[in-house]
Amino acid sequence: MTDTGTAVATADPPLPPDAVRFLPDPARSVPTTMPPEAWGLVMIAARTQDTPATEASLADPAAAHAAPTDLLAGMWLNHQPPPETHRGDLVLRLNPPTDDDRSHTELLTVSNGEWRCAHALTPIPAHWPRTLASSVSLHLLNQANRALHESGNNPVKERTR
Repeated sequence: MTDTGTAVATADPPLPPDAVRFLPDPARSVPTTMPPEAWGLVMIAARTQDTPATEASLADPAAAHAAPTDLLAGMWLNHQPPPETHRGDLVLRLNPPTDDDRSHTELLTVSNGEWRCAHALTPIPAHWPRTLASSVSLHLLNQANRALHESGNNPVKERTR
């Protein structure tokens, strides 16, 4: 779900009860590591409001989480699932620093039957949900469009008849 260039607020989609919402939430509640029992966070909803005011808020982590039209949500995965069951999914991993590495964020997708890094941020910024929301939103929109195309439904053709 992506809203761009409009000031109209969009109602949030219904989320499962165990979904974790990162936007809109105060910056102080955003984790920079995953819970100990989690392997990753499968992203289930994203929406951004790309206006100059929102983009300017990236300089202020607290303000970056204040835009009421932004949404980023996912569900924790307790273990690494088999890639073949997650074709098209996007998984976020918040990796703590190792001996010779800094903390980093990865967005993983399945490619050629394996989990592969599609995007990474090093180090993890305090406003990572806002930083990643556009990428997640575009990925989810692309997957929805692909699913429509593969199903044979084409809403554009339907409207032009």
